[in-house]
Amino acid sequence: MDLDPIEISWQSFGEPEDAKVCLENVQTQARTDFVTVAASEHAVRFQPSAYRAILINRVRGQTNQIRMVLQSSKASFVSNVVDLPVGITILTVVNSSAELTVAAMIDNSRIPNYDFEAKIAIPPRTSSRRFVSVGPNIPYRFKPQKILYPKQIDWIGARGVYLGPDDPRLVRFQFLIDSSLNP
Repeated sequence: MDLDPIEISWQSFGEPEDAKVCLENVQTQARTDFVTVAASEHAVRFQPSAYRAILINRVRGQTNQIRMVLQSSKASFVSNVVDLPVGITILTVVNSSAELTVAAMIDNSRIPNYDFEAKIAIPPRTSSRRFVSVGPNIPYRFKPQKILYPKQIDWIGARGVYLGPDDPRLVRFQFLIDSSLNP
């Protein structure tokens, strides 16, 4: 899924040497920058920011076909092609006025007309207060919710669970809380 780092591993034999490794979009032949590693390390990790530019399909439900390209001093090798699904970010924002809003995003753009099911829970700082709770039905036209006593909320403890309609493995949560709300 294209919101997570991609870990690539391989086996190597022979004399120790450096290898150059990149990711390639099979549909466009676009490649990431090569990373040089000792071939004996047998693994390299690409952060999403390193490979996002080679992804062309950016619509919910689509995939990008990618593979690894490894170059040694003697030969080049390519991995099997893998379908990398487009991921969804459930973004929860709380502004300085303590208004909470939720949206489903791909690449910093809202997914048009996307209603979804999720539960967002934010605990209080003390047990005498109540949790802030949103969901499970979250419409595209979500109305911002005013949070009472926002400085008594444990914003760092915010969590979410995605319930559908898409595969939950394709979803990540992100919480952006205005810093003025932290005591």
